Amino acid sequence: MIRIIIGIVALIIAMPVQAEWRIAESPRFQVYSELTEDELRTFTIELEQFDRLLRLYTNTTAEPAELKVRIFMVDNQDAVERYIGQSGVAGFYVGSVNGPIAVIPEDQVGFGFDTMSPRNILFHEYTHHFMLQYFSAAYPAWYIEGFAEYFATVRFREDGRAEVGHPPTYRTRSFQYGTWVSTERMLSNEIENDHMTYAQGWLITHLGATDPEVRAMLGDYLGRLRNGESGREAYAASFGEWNRSFNRVLQQYLLRNRFVASAIELDPLPDNAVSITPISDEQAAIALLAPRSTGRMGYAVRRAIEYYPSNPQGHVELALDHLADDEYDEAMAAVDHALALQSNHVEANIAKGDILLAMAEAADDPQSPYWEQSREFIIRANNANPNSPSALASYYSSFPSRASRPDSAVAALERAFVLVRQNPGIRLMLAEEYLAQDRYVEAANIAGPLAQNPHGGGAAARARAIVEAARAGEQGESDN
Repeated sequence: MIRIIIGIVALIIAMPVQAEWRIAESPRFQVYSELTEDELRTFTIELEQFDRLLRLYTNTTAEPAELKVRIFMVDNQDAVERYIGQSGVAGFYVGSVNGPIAVIPEDQVGFGFDTMSPRNILFHEYTHHFMLQYFSAAYPAWYIEGFAEYFATVRFREDGRAEVGHPPTYRTRSFQYGTWVSTERMLSNEIENDHMTYAQGWLITHLGATDPEVRAMLGDYLGRLRNGESGREAYAASFGEWNRSFNRVLQQYLLRNRFVASAIELDPLPDNAVSITPISDEQAAIALLAPRSTGRMGYAVRRAIEYYPSNPQGHVELALDHLADDEYDEAMAAVDHALALQSNHVEANIAKGDILLAMAEAADDPQSPYWEQSREFIIRANNANPNSPSALASYYSSFPSRASRPDSAVAALERAFVLVRQNPGIRLMLAEEYLAQDRYVEAANIAGPLAQNPHGGGAAARARAIVEAARAGEQGESDN
């Protein structure tokens, strides 16, 4: 995070930086940080090795995602919270419509047993990303979090091996003072996601990794969930006839406190796998606007425009803030300023198209000229960057109805989904499109992962409705 020593460090970006910012580029990552060159190189190499570890552990042979994960290392947890607008957040990952982004603190979070390192946070979040990219299925919340916690504590050794399975000591208090949730309730998905989901989810995952009998039952359980059984049905079928109480076995496993870590050998990266490039104050200030939630840190946007008035991205960010507040005139003025500075600026053209789309939707008129006008700018952005998922998704949205939507629009949305499988908006749009086309299995498969997302909110409820409608449609076809 750009360090500005004033008060509560409120103005954390957009002013000239005092430490040198660098970008580390590797095959799968782009890391923005003020770490030294050696520290940043080591950190990025570990990220690449972590991806290799997940691939090896899960037997993943699929090609890497086309868009790199952008990672921003900011000063501390306070800075992280300002980006997302929530307290108590140590780090976060979002499947942004412009590509996956993660924000983590440069410093450790917490004290004593509660301490979490930046690596713990990032490895947890990247595991979520990996699952959505390569194993997109309707996994329950406890497994999503437990699987991520299992890998969050990985340790990389100098001999090239990675140790997996170390306990997350920062979950100790959950086990000490939290209310134990019975395995029947946990695996029936009958509880809200909370700290026990993480703690007991990790414990179940760890036991499954070390006990072949439990591993087999968990595999059967997860398979039943993927096939549409409820959590209670899947639990009863997979664990109900077990001659031991899973709940008692799990508690005994915890009390024994002998958690074995496995050492996995990884091939070294090529010497040229990571490149480090210093960036200017302006580049850093503008780049650090990317991970903020729209409407957050408006002071940073204003400072960016004040210090770098000729950079179009600052004006684009201002336009997006106005758009979020339905201030169309102000949004249009800001984006037009950006386009006057650079007419082929990708994000500026997308923003202009999205403003016109919002105006068309507000007019509630399928004949509004705003629909076609928006498309002109979106197409311009797509021509400048054919791999912009934001432009592809906006092109799909620029047609007011399915009747008016050409096949090319659906193809654009499908391409956007390939680029950012982690984005909930694009995932839901495509699922609803397939549902409307009576492609029930595909609709359910695409919406399913969101239906169980522990942080899904309204998107999760919408996804569950799609899955239910798809299964009802599939059943109707079967009956006919």
